Amino acid sequence: NTFNGNTTGSTRVNQADWVNQQKETNAVIQTGTQKIADVNDFDAYKINVVTNAKTNSGTLTLISEIDGSVQGVYPVLTKGLVSVKNKYGSDSWMHTNGDTPEGTYQVGQLFGGIMGVAAKPGPKEKAYGTGFISLTPVGGDALTTYLGLDGTDKRDGIAIHGGGTYLRDKAFLPMDTLGNTQGCFRLLNQDVNQLILDIKKTSVQEKAAGIKQSNTVEFQRQ
Repeated sequence: NTFNGNTTGSTRVNQADWVNQQKETNAVIQTGTQKIADVNDFDAYKINVVTNAKTNSGTLTLISEIDGSVQGVYPVLTKGLVSVKNKYGSDSWMHTNGDTPEGTYQVGQLFGGIMGVAAKPGPKEKAYGTGFISLTPVGGDALTTYLGLDGTDKRDGIAIHGGGTYLRDKAFLPMDTLGNTQGCFRLLNQDVNQLILDIKKTSVQEKAAGIKQSNTVEFQRQ
């Protein structure tokens, strides 16, 4: 019921150069009779999550919306608590503490990102590990459960985070097994820290360019 994996690391493009080029392009475009494009029409990144329908293990991919380049690919687990899975089977996503619901999530606040330090100190700090990204469901099964529709339990608090165990201090190490959650996306601590760093860098560039920040997570099982 656990998944081990190694990150493939990140490959980055120079987004600052793109922003400067886009500003110059906009200045030229807006001097004409028709505004063809604008930097505000672009989001800077999106996150795609794809996991196996049986194992709930797969990959989380950070993609630049600026040029479509892959910024990082990380192993992820979307498996809920075993007892819920055994009780409801493939429909466990419909119930509290079940598998992560598929759909679209809005990226919210970022917490932590420092190795060895709890992202959210408190009773669940070992479950969250060193990085925590809050999410708001906005589409698909994720929104259905968030609203408690169609016979589903009302579920909120789903996030991307690290951790891996309630038992030992392994929860704050760079790499641990990806243990089941109560419905969240779980990454290795080193990977969720890197993801937070990349998102923060991108957000700074977004603000500098005046880009609307409406970045999302798209999740599906195959």
